[in-house]
Amino acid sequence: MQDVILDYIRTRAASGLDRTSLTYHEGPFGSRRLREAMAKLITTYFYPASPITSDNILFTSSVTSLNAVCALCLTDPNDGILLDLSVPSGCQLIYTSFQGDDPSGPSAVIQYEEAFLKARDDDGVSVRALLICNPHNPLGRCYPRETLEALLQFCQKYQIHIISDEVYALSVYEENTSTDGFISLLSIEPANNGVNPALIHVLYGMSKDFAAAGLRLGCLISQNQNFLQAALSISNYLTSARQCG
Repeated sequence: MQDVILDYIRTRAASGLDRTSLTYHEGPFGSRRLREAMAKLITTYFYPASPITSDNILFTSSVTSLNAVCALCLTDPNDGILLDLSVPSGCQLIYTSFQGDDPSGPSAVIQYEEAFLKARDDDGVSVRALLICNPHNPLGRCYPRETLEALLQFCQKYQIHIISDEVYALSVYEENTSTDGFISLLSIEPANNGVNPALIHVLYGMSKDFAAAGLRLGCLISQNQNFLQAALSISNYLTSARQCG
């Protein structure tokens, strides 16, 4: 796809750039123009239940660094995150064994709850968040709406955050899926499920759907302004550290 993307940029996009696009200008979290463009894309393809604007979006150098940002903002050392996340925050990994159940099916919520309770009651670990990858990497499976709603209710029950990594959102061949295709966590109305929207966060980036990993663009989408401000306060450090590393 690189030749196609380069041709598009050279013949269409570059003419709209000015010198501020080559500087930090508004800061390291993404220019308003970029965030407005991403908000438009999210609105068009993710069908959010609540309006998404540039104020709900923060950019960092990649979705990988956003995993670190989320963990640093949501956990203290020795707190836990359910599923699969290794980051500089010092949080613990709380792996869930699905005992043969479909990890993207509604029954998986039972296994998540068992892992949560074991970590809390037996190991003394405060689980602060649940991380999912939808569509799944590497299986490519999409979470059905029923499962997503059950996960939201689980997180509301225990007041933990849910982070949905949706970096493969537009790379799904829907005719080959056994479900209704990709359903964004943003498209589910929190109020209909009795869920606090401040607990819901989505990650997206340019590396997969746009075949542009070298741009180093990942964005955090959230209605939680306190969380976005916390992420903003450390995103510059993580971006710089990653570039220097």
